[in-house]
Amino acid sequence: MKRETRKNLFLLSLVTALAAGSWWVVIGERQAAYTPLTTMAADIDILAIDCPSQCRSRRFAREEGRWQMREPYAMPAEPEAVRRLLALAVAPSRSRRPASQYDLSKIGLRPALAIVTIGHEALSLGGTDAINGDRYVRIGGDVALVADRFSAWVLAPPESEIDRHPAAPLTVHSVLVEGNPHPELVPAWQTVTASQVQTPVQISASDKTILVELVASDADEQVRLRVLPREGRYVALREQPPLAYWLDEAQVQQLLPATR
Repeated sequence: MKRETRKNLFLLSLVTALAAGSWWVVIGERQAAYTPLTTMAADIDILAIDCPSQCRSRRFAREEGRWQMREPYAMPAEPEAVRRLLALAVAPSRSRRPASQYDLSKIGLRPALAIVTIGHEALSLGGTDAINGDRYVRIGGDVALVADRFSAWVLAPPESEIDRHPAAPLTVHSVLVEGNPHPELVPAWQTVTASQVQTPVQISASDKTILVELVASDADEQVRLRVLPREGRYVALREQPPLAYWLDEAQVQQLLPATR
């Protein structure tokens, strides 16, 4: 009985070892088969997204180490949003073949869903394949299949790629609430980060808003916002450019006078 038990344990160990070895071979083959779309250097300073229909085109430029959105808003960009877009340049491709082997209209590349230009390299996004859901991406004269972890970011609204600090790009020197100075609120307004930035919500004459003016040190630059409750949260509506910064109640308690 003991001999039979030892035999079964040996066979089980052997099967487990063979299965593990086979798995690592498969993983190694998969990793070897995946190569990045480009070999771009890290010092890229130009990024553009062009969309024929399903999203809005955007332009970004890196200046003094900081990414700025140039179109459709002239505003500082949200760093994480830019990083997600730049990641497309090194996305691993499952396969890569000459574009002449495809009917580009059938794989969504004539016309392309969107064109992402990173540096001087244009990456055209097409449709997805029926087997793995990978995205067809044209790069130069080739078409690659890439795991689709990026198209949602490429098609995102430009407001979601703007710096989420309502004061950006100001360095806040003074804060006025309904025309009254509140120096104690300067640190909070300088550092607060909204959960979302979107297009402005509509307000009516019955909405009770609080006017907040954030003023820079030279007093010529300022950001005007109207803060109001909306949908169980608060929104700070920026006048120029028109944007909505969504805030929670705990944040607003730090941003407005206690006796408002």
